[in-house]
Amino acid sequence: MMPEKLQTIVFLVRHGETDSGYSQQAGIDSQRQLTDVGREQSVAVGRYLAAFQPVAVYSSPLDRCQETAKIIQSEISPHPPIILNKALFEVY
Repeated sequence: MMPEKLQTIVFLVRHGETDSGYSQQAGIDSQRQLTDVGREQSVAVGRYLAAFQPVAVYSSPLDRCQETAKIIQSEISPHPPIILNKALFEVY
């Protein structure tokens, strides 16, 4: 009998829709928040990813990214930890 092959699958997900467009000014861009549509998008992504049973959700520390990650996490059982990483900030 062949041993089971292990694999790592990585899904890259951008935050849900926000209340304003991208700005090249970091101070303005960091204040964008999710809209109701953005929250619905995050729920849909979480439901899709649940089938893959992720062991962790990585997120930028920005509020909109953390909110997206928390919504995704809430759709997965058991809830994987959210790991914040500054390296995931957008580069301006």
